[in-house]
This record gives sequence, C-alpha cells and structure tokens, in this order.
Amino acid sequence: MAGFDLRILTPTKVAFAGVAKSVSFMTTEGEACILRGHEDYVAPLAVGAVRIETEDGERRLGCSSYGFVNVLRGNVSIFLITFEFVEEIDIARATEGIEKMSAIIAGGATGDELMDAKARHERCKMRLKVAKLSG
Repeated sequence: MAGFDLRILTPTKVAFAGVAKSVSFMTTEGEACILRGHEDYVAPLAVGAVRIETEDGERRLGCSSYGFVNVLRGNVSIFLITFEFVEEIDIARATEGIEKMSAIIAGGATGDELMDAKARHERCKMRLKVAKLSG
C-alpha cells in the first residue's frame, strides 16, 4: 500500500516529515484517522495521542497539543503548538508541571492565568498518558 506525504509542524520545529500509511489524532469532535486517498479536510485538534504508521511499517507514537490538520490533494499537514514523540517526553518534567499547574489552579488564579494553567495541566497529563501507552 502506497502512502501519503505527512508533515507535523510546530512553531519551533518540523517534528515529522515523511511518507505514512496512516495517521490518527484527536480532533475537538473525537478521534480521526487519515489514510491514502482521504478527501480534502480541515479540522481543529485537541490535546491527545498521535499515532503514525510509516510507509515501511514503523509505528510511532507522540503527544500533541492544540492545533489543526489540513489534508489537501493527498498531502497531510498537522500544525501544532507543541508535539513530542514518546521517546522525547520528560516524565519528571511532566510530573512537575502537573504539580505546579495544580497549585496555580488551586491558588485562585483567574482570567488568562487560569486558562493557561489549565491548558498546561492538560498537556502534562497527556504526556504522562502517552508515555504509559508506549509500555
């Protein structure tokens, strides 16, 4: 089975650029999977796991933050605020982040500070969840 061109981009890096057989991720409406020949598509993404099967059968697992996916003429681009493959996740840092953000949330943060703390808390929790998925 031939694949499709997949790029995963953040503001600071090209996290993945290659040929994939499939990619699945969490949209704001639920989980979605893209295969070769998918119709043109745009969707907002939620924090979640990203699963890639490359053209040669390698399976990769990562953790994404908010962003969007764009499928255009068979090419798939995923634009994210942050993305880490499971082997890049720092467990200690994610655990520390949960503790720090929980303290900010419990400490009565309001407005933008509260929204930021909740978003960071969610991303740290997902990093730990994805790390556990890998074994």
